[in-house]
Amino acid sequence: MKLVALAVILTFSSLNNDYYKKFEIIDATSQGYVGGHMGSSSGTYYVITIVPKVNSEVLKFDRVWIGEKYFDVSTFQKGKRVKNDTFGEGDTITIRI
Repeated sequence: MKLVALAVILTFSSLNNDYYKKFEIIDATSQGYVGGHMGSSSGTYYVITIVPKVNSEVLKFDRVWIGEKYFDVSTFQKGKRVKNDTFGEGDTITIRI
């Protein structure tokens, strides 16, 4: 869990040193999964909950680096996908990878 949070912080700080000041990480978790049938895929889900200190005009989430790979992200607010990736300052945003 701490490793995921650290990866997110390092990713945003390496892109622009001001990004880490624009949101607070509330929680970061990972959970492995395996499909139910023989030959099904397996992998890891990552979920990061943040509270942005700016709105979506200033801060965009499109992908996250984990290890040596990057992944597209989906952003949610109150369990529903964020429409047009818009959010306001102080909203609780969940990023799923």
